Amino acid sequence: MTFFEAVKSALTKYAVFSGRARRKEYWYFFLFNVIVSFIIGFLGGVMQKPKAMTLLSMVVTLVFLLPSIAVAVRRLHDTGRSGWWYLLGVVGLALSLTARQLLTPENLLVPLLLSLVSLACSIPLIVWECQDSQPGENRFGPNPKDGVDAETAQRLIQTAAAHEPAYIYLDPAMTTLDPAVTAAVQRIFPGCAGTEPLDTVLASQPQPEVRTIDTDTLLVLLKYITVCDPANGVLRIRALQNAILKELAERGM
Repeated sequence: MTFFEAVKSALTKYAVFSGRARRKEYWYFFLFNVIVSFIIGFLGGVMQKPKAMTLLSMVVTLVFLLPSIAVAVRRLHDTGRSGWWYLLGVVGLALSLTARQLLTPENLLVPLLLSLVSLACSIPLIVWECQDSQPGENRFGPNPKDGVDAETAQRLIQTAAAHEPAYIYLDPAMTTLDPAVTAAVQRIFPGCAGTEPLDTVLASQPQPEVRTIDTDTLLVLLKYITVCDPANGVLRIRALQNAILKELAERGM
């Protein structure tokens, strides 16, 4: 994930608190906020209009506040932790601001204690946000490192949609699979009849090693997955779809 992909992802998921965000998405967006703040401060100094720049800085901060919180929550999810841990940072910030307000030459002890507690609240969050993604799928969704970016995924799904066979199911009731689909399922899951629903097959079969499967079979199966589970509601199917998308992307499709 590049800097611009991370910023685009964070802004696209403006108020999305579900799912997971890898380290690059979080820290690149954090860097983006720092750069924007620096540019506004620099322009304020050059233009000698501190009030206007202060107002602009407040507006920009408010605009980016929600996506910043959302990507931080998703980053916690990516480490397997609840997003409610983000409140540690809120408490730390509140204590820090309170310490500044109370700081006087005559009153140093209380602000110092508040600052120490604020630091103690912030350190765990920083450590967690630096941690690698929790391997595999957790209760918040699939590992973002296991998939591809949204544009590539959409392109590959469209490629699969145009691939033969023209129709996945041969009957309007969507019960009879095209022989090409059945054959593709059997090639990926040896010993399987190929006619059972895909979620049933995945429940009884281990996750296949997609690197050993030919591209034509992967495209057929990707088309089948998109048709039978368009909303990605079945976790096992979604995990297989992510594996296929990643493999096809690595093959340069």
